[in-house]
Amino acid sequence: MKELEDKLFILEEEYIRTIPDPTGELNNVLQGLRNEFFCTRLDDYGQEKDILSLIYVNGTDKVRGHLCQVSLFHQSRNDIVFGFSKFLEKEYSIDFFKIINHWQSTIRTAFEKLEYFTVTSDDAEKLAKGSIVLKGRKGLQIIPFVNKLEMLKELFSSWPELVSEKNYVYLMMDKSGFYKIGRSKNPIFRERTLKSQENSTQTIAYWEAPKEMEAQLHSRYNEFRIRGEWFKLNTIQLGEIASIMKDYIK
Repeated sequence: MKELEDKLFILEEEYIRTIPDPTGELNNVLQGLRNEFFCTRLDDYGQEKDILSLIYVNGTDKVRGHLCQVSLFHQSRNDIVFGFSKFLEKEYSIDFFKIINHWQSTIRTAFEKLEYFTVTSDDAEKLAKGSIVLKGRKGLQIIPFVNKLEMLKELFSSWPELVSEKNYVYLMMDKSGFYKIGRSKNPIFRERTLKSQENSTQTIAYWEAPKEMEAQLHSRYNEFRIRGEWFKLNTIQLGEIASIMKDYIK
């Protein structure tokens, strides 16, 4: 994304040490007590007002970070923040859903401090049926948060009709954000049995495929295995699984 490239900056440790740290969370990264730090600032640079500064610092191997700066009122702000979050996921192997919704939450706070009325995109759809009173507010700002389950189901879009005695490879997610790659003749029933143990388990997708496909996926993502058939995967790896299974079904 060309527009993101123009707003993305590398942060060296020397600069990182100058970042204001009123909570001490950044210092914990510098001291090796935690792995990451992120914050949002609203800055003015001469004639340029309300510049959003999204700062991410990681101390896993060495202290390094990235900064994204964009006007709070930029028409492509949401796309740029989305792109920055995808970049951080790829660069630092962090949870995309965690970081994108963190940025959006802090952006919402920034607008509210500037006396704007804010709603989520889901709330905006509900409010569209009625009217909104903006008395004492400068305007309305819609903040789109990412619904993890809905985004993943849209990514995979694989819910074939179940046929008795066929084998299926499935992908499920638990409340911790871990993913189960398993196989069953009835993945919907398998989800129910897992829900009896862990109520938040959700089926993301399933495909008609032999046990060899399950073994292939297990082998490919073995380094991300948490336990048994459960893996810690990011959206890049999930996208790979979607492509692999799409090609297989063809």
